[in-house]
Amino acid sequence: MTPSSAFTNITNNPGPPPRARPNPSDAALVQATVQRLEALAVASSTATKKKGKGSHSSGDTSASGHQTLHNSGRRLIFSLSPFLDYFTVVDSFVRHELNPAEPNEDADEQKARAYEQEVMKEIERFVPGFSIDMINTGGFIKVRQAVCQQLQSGTRGARSDDSDSLNKALMAMLNRFYGPRPLPGIEHDPTSAIPTTSDLISIAKKSNRGLSHRLTARLICPVKYADTEETVDQLIERKLDMDHTLFFRGMYAPGTRYDPNNPEVGLLDHPVMYSARLITKHICNGPSTVDKDPGAVGRRVGKGGLAGLTSLGPSGIAYLVTQYRFILASHTWTEKAGNFDYRIFYTNVKDLLADKASAAIIAKFNYHVFGAGHSLGKRVAPAPADSDTGPSDFDLLKAARAAKRARVEPDADAPSEPDYGQPMDNGQMGSRQMVGTTSLNEQSFPGINFGNANQNYVVYNAGGWLWD
Repeated sequence: MTPSSAFTNITNNPGPPPRARPNPSDAALVQATVQRLEALAVASSTATKKKGKGSHSSGDTSASGHQTLHNSGRRLIFSLSPFLDYFTVVDSFVRHELNPAEPNEDADEQKARAYEQEVMKEIERFVPGFSIDMINTGGFIKVRQAVCQQLQSGTRGARSDDSDSLNKALMAMLNRFYGPRPLPGIEHDPTSAIPTTSDLISIAKKSNRGLSHRLTARLICPVKYADTEETVDQLIERKLDMDHTLFFRGMYAPGTRYDPNNPEVGLLDHPVMYSARLITKHICNGPSTVDKDPGAVGRRVGKGGLAGLTSLGPSGIAYLVTQYRFILASHTWTEKAGNFDYRIFYTNVKDLLADKASAAIIAKFNYHVFGAGHSLGKRVAPAPADSDTGPSDFDLLKAARAAKRARVEPDADAPSEPDYGQPMDNGQMGSRQMVGTTSLNEQSFPGINFGNANQNYVVYNAGGWLWD
């Protein structure tokens, strides 16, 4: 496993106080460690089974329950890749620790070791002493497997629960924005049928998502293609290419004219995904906070609260964007669906957000989820991605940012990092207006016809968007 395939941004944290140095040659210490870890794995498995399948209590509903390996795995979903194979990384880490690095170790091997250490450090936020315990298991591979299996099941369960919960919430929001509503400005006989927009998207099933419904097909359509009915027809007929290297329309603010030389304009600014605060607040702070003010806390604590999150870094936002795309496309959760590789897409989004130029995007997400006070997570270097559909949008954005940096001389007196610790003034961040702080309206999104100001939804019909 390579660092770029699963490693995500790790939040800055010193980790728990270190235990005594591991000593896998001490038979008594190894035996005691093995017995304790076996008991932890059994206790975690038993506690999970008692909660029962399908029970809401198996999710992130309470912070009062004791910490188990399974619960720790659930809370790592925001800082470690949802595609991470825990045992592969942990076992490789142990083998590397038991066999010191060779003097001629190449750069890739050094990166792999650094990656493993960062992952272990993040796990230790929830399982103190995890690294030393794993080393002390020595040759007891099955014990490491049992422990990692509980972490894996927790992460997998959190990912599945988020998908199920967001599936209904996101479709309801799409229906609110684009579903059957009276078309503003059209006079009609009260006794006749009211002219409406597109059909409702079924909340109970996923069979009419992705390319099976024109609205979701439009939203997952690569933004580089023209936003027309003809484009949707070609996409549904599989005449246009679509993969993980291309930004999709649902990532952009409605009406954005995509510019390959400046693809950052409107990126991650779609009202359903961002301004409605649906995905971020639903998962992080609990479902009941979706329509509340920034930083609101729900009746039931979300995974973000249980994990002690005070901000979302590149890895957390990348996870949310990946969930968003998955639900729109209606694929059963998988690493790859057709030409779309979710693992690579997740990594691409995470690396994109790790760039300092994405600071404004990260700050806006954190404002809507946690309120004014927050800080950014640790950044990691971007990784290249291959594409069979022409230039990658991620690469185009990197090139555009590099060109901007080349044209602007840095100010020696300017701070190297923006200060995100100060409260934002009246929803402002610099000179740019923060959107979505109250409700969707024409002031927040100039040019979009929202119809009746009290309805707060965007209008879409068979002919496309309706504009002023």
